[in-house]
Amino acid sequence: MLGSTWDKWDSGIRVAFVIALTFCVIVGVLGAVAILAKDTKRPWPQRISNAARVLAEALGAPRIIFTVVIVFALYAFHSQKPVELAAIASAWILTAILSPLESFVRIGRRLERIFRPDAIIDSDGEVVAYQTPGLILVRQLASAKIATGDLIAIHDPIGKTRLALALDYVGRDDGLLLRAIEIADGELPTPLEEQVFTLNENAVVRIPLIDSTIANTELVKAKESIVGIVATDTSVEKLFFEVVKDDGLEEGRLVEVKIGGRTVAYQLVNGLTKEEVVQQKNTHGFVRAQAQKIGEWDTEAKHFKLVKWLPKPNSAVSLKSIDELVTHNTAILGILSVGKSMLAIELVERMMVAGIKVICLDLTNQYADELAEVA
Repeated sequence: MLGSTWDKWDSGIRVAFVIALTFCVIVGVLGAVAILAKDTKRPWPQRISNAARVLAEALGAPRIIFTVVIVFALYAFHSQKPVELAAIASAWILTAILSPLESFVRIGRRLERIFRPDAIIDSDGEVVAYQTPGLILVRQLASAKIATGDLIAIHDPIGKTRLALALDYVGRDDGLLLRAIEIADGELPTPLEEQVFTLNENAVVRIPLIDSTIANTELVKAKESIVGIVATDTSVEKLFFEVVKDDGLEEGRLVEVKIGGRTVAYQLVNGLTKEEVVQQKNTHGFVRAQAQKIGEWDTEAKHFKLVKWLPKPNSAVSLKSIDELVTHNTAILGILSVGKSMLAIELVERMMVAGIKVICLDLTNQYADELAEVA
């Protein structure tokens, strides 16, 4: 219809049509550039691709395209009809003009970030679910490279920017599903938080560099020793935890977890395999470990103190170094089959690895067999 009436349009309408058509073509070209250059490894083509994508997303948004079409239609077909002009213009103002101006500010910040080498270029994924307390399920993009132990920042739309530690992969749907544990006492530096805020809501981004404040948080300092998270059915005496890393785990080893700010030791006594549905029909197989409470180690008194409570769900469980628990007088007491012998062997093994001389009265030859590789 537009082509058939071209000859009847005056020069003003023709110019308006060319402008509107040119705008749509530019959006299409920006989208094509973003797609064609997205897999390049060279820095500048990658930045151009990211800038084209940002502009295509912004200028090609339904509200913007709607505005271009409506403005042209008002000028070309309704400028001489006051009632129609007023009705259509009112609808346009309510849907387009009154949109928040912050979106334009964010576009500018995103473009600025792309051409700054030290800035965050894009997100590495998005939040799938917030699992209270403290766990976050993330869908990682195929091009992202988040690994276990990496720090990630999350743009939470209803709260401050969250800081979390990547734990393990638990499945896949449209991308890789990654679990992260929130660092409750960590705060991003203001410049970095502002960059994260310009990303989409619930966007997740890997943080390659951290300052000393974040590095000194308890969770970050202990990230290499984290082996699991506290699971359901944990009681005052027994700890159940879902294993996220099994390096060094075995029956008899000691693990530790925070209870009300106190570091409490447990001894591993059992483990079993489990399976759960993570997202849609995707399942996640994992190992669930069981540990018996020992208590909080009192360095001055040289003994364990009773702690009469249990840890919070999803708290981090870490391997405990037991070298400092050994004194010149140590007794291991317990009922039958709770792991006394395994704990004693573990203590002896750790002392031998640390270069401590050990004299062992081995009446059963069990120690000689278990410690043959260490001796």
